[in-house]
Amino acid sequence: PDSIIEEPGFSRRVPEPPVRPPVNDVVGALPDDLSSVRRLIPFHDNYDHRLDELAAMVASLIDDRCQVQFGGLPIVDVSPRGDNKAVALEVLVDHLGISAADVVAFGDGGNDIEMLQWAGTGVAMGNAGSHVQDAADHVTATVEAGGVAAFLEPVLAPYL
Repeated sequence: PDSIIEEPGFSRRVPEPPVRPPVNDVVGALPDDLSSVRRLIPFHDNYDHRLDELAAMVASLIDDRCQVQFGGLPIVDVSPRGDNKAVALEVLVDHLGISAADVVAFGDGGNDIEMLQWAGTGVAMGNAGSHVQDAADHVTATVEAGGVAAFLEPVLAPYL
């Protein structure tokens, strides 16, 4: 579909993303053991521009095993409680033997807040909502304006 954006090489790593057919009863479709569920993305034709209402509706249907967050796209993420990008980065830095203080993280959605707060340097994109920008140490230009490069170029210049 035109609304899916992927990075180069994504289709080689995940040739067929594990997407299941739509269901009318999301809660009923959840397994008792959520350890195998990484992400649910509820969608409703009538809620495209009313994400707060969609998130509230989804939150009212799920129990305390899950959390509801907004990503950078106009979607609602439902994931196991406590599963977020900061947790994933913590596993990575432990594996690499580096410190969180050495991590620079960029984000533009509500599902990036924990990561921005966890990283040694959290950078919100200029197109991020104010609640995301407030969670970051810095705010850079928008994604479209090359905000990541705009932030990193002066930081990396002494090493080039």
